[in-house]
Amino acid sequence: MSIYCSFFDFDDDLPTEYKGSHVMPSRKAKRSGYFGISAIPNHVRRNGKDKPDPDGWHPWLRVHLHEGYQESILLSKRQAKKLRDALDKWIENS
Repeated sequence: MSIYCSFFDFDDDLPTEYKGSHVMPSRKAKRSGYFGISAIPNHVRRNGKDKPDPDGWHPWLRVHLHEGYQESILLSKRQAKKLRDALDKWIENS
């Protein structure tokens, strides 16, 4: 059982596939891959030793990223705003 709680992904709004630093992206480019964020909830403890903020999460953020071609994807401005909001939420609660 994972100790992480997934709290963000782009759902069906797939990122744009990255083709390399020498290729100009296109709005018509293939969309694929996955990007998600998870954190460890405050109720998870290591033998009772960890004492995080009772209203927050532990201070580790797991980022899931995979894509068939490489380990890089391109995010749209809309997706970047969603990511910013998710990161702000994590920062406020850790």
